[in-house]
Amino acid sequence: MSRFKLLVFALAVLVVLGITAYAQDADNNTHLGTWVVTVTPPAASGHPAFNALITFSGGGAFIASTQNDHLIPNSGVQQGTWIRTIAGSIHSTELYFVYDPTGSAVAFFKVHATYDFPDADDLTGQGQLARCDLADAHCNALPGFASITGKRVEVEEPAIP
Repeated sequence: MSRFKLLVFALAVLVVLGITAYAQDADNNTHLGTWVVTVTPPAASGHPAFNALITFSGGGAFIASTQNDHLIPNSGVQQGTWIRTIAGSIHSTELYFVYDPTGSAVAFFKVHATYDFPDADDLTGQGQLARCDLADAHCNALPGFASITGKRVEVEEPAIP
């Protein structure tokens, strides 16, 4: 009978540890999902603020698309990776190609960004843009930092007639 009690106790401990681990993972991944953000470039750039959609995926994948993607010169969808810092912020490296009017890739742009999450539905951050050659080498950082603010995209129930 004592082996049975030991087995039940061990199972109870494992269940509690599993629930605790799940709760901690959920709290640490509140950034996962898609966000609508406004990016305000440095004032010295002369560029106006613009909107973007960014997605943080499990495993560290990052995807973004901006309202400026199809302006000349065109830019591709941003792809990259993210990691959580000890302080709870997210650091990311985002990459995208820039194309000339004929559709030829002419540069590789790289964004280094930091995101903070004051609550589960808001983010703030800043990023710096660098222009690189097509091999993602010989990068030159552009002066200043863009500010980023955003809101989580919430799941909405479809309107059913």
